[in-house]
Amino acid sequence: TVQGDAIAYGGDVVVLPGGRVTGDAVAALGQVRLEDGGTIDGSLRSLRGAVGVAAAAPLSATERTGRAFLLLLAWAAIVVPIGIGVLVFAGQYLDRVAETMEQSFGRAFGAGVLGQLALGPGLAITVVLLAITLLGILLIPFAIVAYAAAAAGLVMLGTLAAARVVGSALVRRTGAGDALEMERRRMLRSLLIGLTWLFIPWLIAALLVSVPVAGGIARAIAVGLTWVGVTSGFGAALLARGGTRGPAGAPLPPPRIEDDISWQTPTPVGGVVAARRPTPATSSRGTP
Repeated sequence: TVQGDAIAYGGDVVVLPGGRVTGDAVAALGQVRLEDGGTIDGSLRSLRGAVGVAAAAPLSATERTGRAFLLLLAWAAIVVPIGIGVLVFAGQYLDRVAETMEQSFGRAFGAGVLGQLALGPGLAITVVLLAITLLGILLIPFAIVAYAAAAAGLVMLGTLAAARVVGSALVRRTGAGDALEMERRRMLRSLLIGLTWLFIPWLIAALLVSVPVAGGIARAIAVGLTWVGVTSGFGAALLARGGTRGPAGAPLPPPRIEDDISWQTPTPVGGVVAARRPTPATSSRGTP
């Protein structure tokens, strides 16, 4: 007599004459055999196929499309705020990288390819050099994190610069008013429009994800266009040294300070230049 359930995995549950199971008899990857004279108070269940791993039902075309679209929205929700933050707090560095990419796209693309190939060896060399000393061994985890963060930062800066270049080609200088304010708005529009164009191939791929041939082609095109943009932007970031150098290798100039002439007058009215009070000519003796 078995008080409760009788369960066998990879075998059979055999209830002989006179035997009794007060619960269920379950055989996973086997069978339950009840001979004459045996008793099973519960149910008899024989499970075939893989046991322990639930077989997921295939997703429908609508579910696959919705999942791809949500993944695209998640990436956009990450990249767009980062791009706006870089534009606000490090716009000058972004400008330098974009200028480098605009003036020498082929050189930037080549530098990006070489930079991608050198990421792994560069990390290995860094680890080997740190492993020479005991202090360096302790710093290896921090160096790996810093190396990965620097590489990710350059890739993100280059991607945003590529979006800026694409958006700048589509945005024209329009409107009148404060030149600085209009330039900031144009830069923001350029960045957002460029990011939108970079996401359009992925949107098409998400819409065609359920179509066997067209979906694969659309995804390959999206991957290729994204790789070209990211690689060229990464190369421009390397050539510009993270935006600290210009396209010709010139150092980054100090931030521009707007002309402020309010200090020239003691009155609170800004923009009124105080004239110097005329002084009488001095005599030969030096007395006024």
